[in-house]
Amino acid sequence: MQAAVKSALQACCLQLRSKLVKQAAAREQAQRKRALTKYVPNVAAAVYAIVQGIAARPGKRPRLAPPEKDVIDKVASGDVTQKTLATRLMEHIERFDTDMALEYQMQQGITEGQRVDAFLRPQTDRHRYTALLTTGVASIQLLCPSAAAASSAEVIDVT
Repeated sequence: MQAAVKSALQACCLQLRSKLVKQAAAREQAQRKRALTKYVPNVAAAVYAIVQGIAARPGKRPRLAPPEKDVIDKVASGDVTQKTLATRLMEHIERFDTDMALEYQMQQGITEGQRVDAFLRPQTDRHRYTALLTTGVASIQLLCPSAAAASSAEVIDVT
């Protein structure tokens, strides 16, 4: 009786622990997005000030690749503003958060064990099968080489 109660409590504790870990991961992900969003105005202002300074004082010899030169030219002409940079940073944060959420859901789907039963064997009574070999990933039951082989009622747990 004590062993049964102890094992039941341990099983409940394991379930609670896994649930708390999942909640902590979800909370951490939400906080990460909030922290990134919080600093967007400051980062946009700093980047804009640096790029504006570079645009105001062109170098003697241009050493920039075409994409960087395009951004500096757009800042100099007024096409790119601090608000534009902030908007692009927010878009990138949203895209990153969406990717992280999808990755988290994929991990949850894998760990939750969304299993599908698949039977790849003949469905006739003419065949005899070996004992069922069961692991955490798959169950395998092979065809017997002869009709006098083992029955299909046996189950062997390999885990």
